[in-house]
Amino acid sequence: MSDIKEKELSNWQVVKSVLASFVGIQSSKNLERDASSNSMGRFFIIAFVLAIAMHGLLYLLALYISWVTGVE
Repeated sequence: MSDIKEKELSNWQVVKSVLASFVGIQSSKNLERDASSNSMGRFFIIAFVLAIAMHGLLYLLALYISWVTGVE
């Protein structure tokens, strides 16, 4: 863990890390980097926002499928 520099992660790095963890493909190197960062609050906020967005998209997809098939 000493070779991993402790620096502030960019928002894009946090988003990519959260998406990778949602799918389950987070590398151990990135996991160590994320765990050693001092921006855990951003991880929780971005994960929450992405989870809400995913649920909203699934809801809209279900509405669309029910509209196309005529099922109410």
